[in-house]
Amino acid sequence: MISRELLKWVKKLHMKKYREQEGSFPIEGPNLILEALRSDFHVLYLFVIPEFRESKAFVPMKRHLQEKEIPVYEISDRDLKTISETKSPSGVLAVVQNPKYIFKKDLLQNWRRVVLLDHLREPGNLGTIIRSADWYGFDAVLLSKGSVESTNGKVLRATAGSFFHLPVFEDVSLEESVLNFIEAGFQVFAATGEGALAHNEIDFPERAALIIGNERQGVHAALLKEPVQTVRISRRGRGESLNAAMAATVLMDRIVFPGRGSLE
Repeated sequence: MISRELLKWVKKLHMKKYREQEGSFPIEGPNLILEALRSDFHVLYLFVIPEFRESKAFVPMKRHLQEKEIPVYEISDRDLKTISETKSPSGVLAVVQNPKYIFKKDLLQNWRRVVLLDHLREPGNLGTIIRSADWYGFDAVLLSKGSVESTNGKVLRATAGSFFHLPVFEDVSLEESVLNFIEAGFQVFAATGEGALAHNEIDFPERAALIIGNERQGVHAALLKEPVQTVRISRRGRGESLNAAMAATVLMDRIVFPGRGSLE
């Protein structure tokens, strides 16, 4: 039988300070949990209501749970709602250990494409950027100090499981890391509304680091010094702007598929 203390502990993990203190975070939903089980992340516990345990969605989880000897607790729907962050829980919740990746310049030897995020604070934007970076085969995502943490529940759900496919480094000094990238032979590009380069008129190099700025303030001036190159997204319509996630996705597409011709 599950203890009330364990349930209280899980509920606390929805708060940032407890996630940092315990080095663990909760995830919800069958797809997100299955991706965690398939990854090298250490899943500490799984909580499931009886109805979900008898469903088809639970079947692909069984092998991973058995192989990794992960404790599975069957709990009531009421208890699940108590420890869930969502209004309508899907019937399953897991707790995962946070590996806390540490950025070191030696890693750059094996990287080709990276996204650097400057004070990004909107969870949905961060989650979508991680998802796009995974889709386009980027090697890593670096988050500056002051950004929303990657284990925020809204961020994790927005990644649709991509959080478990590529490393996300937090609390990185972007000014220092930009110098590291340049020394390692990368060209660094910063997305700005008035960028000197039009995204559809350049072919990005094989080794590229892309800086995406804060939703309101953009990229900080300290990161826009040469040899960092500024790039703008060409516009045909009347929209005022793209949000950070949309801009990042457009540029990632161009970086990975340079010289893609027009359909005209």
